[in-house]
Amino acid sequence: MRYIVTGGAGFIGSNLAETLSQHHDVVIIDNLATGPAGRRSSTSPTVTFIEGGITDLDLLMETFPVADGITRR
Repeated sequence: MRYIVTGGAGFIGSNLAETLSQHHDVVIIDNLATGPAGRRSSTSPTVTFIEGGITDLDLLMETFPVADGITRR
């Protein structure tokens, strides 16, 4: 399954993404507005990071249809 985690570069979102990535593909969407990109790098090959925000309708229309689940931190 593939999950989208918005705000996934932050503390809670990155831990959620890391846990989900143990058994699923994960796409992190974060605009990095509240902090550095330090948490965006995951050790899991099943995690993809996209820099962008949830107000970017084109990004959401491209990303969300391929998801089985969407989480918001």
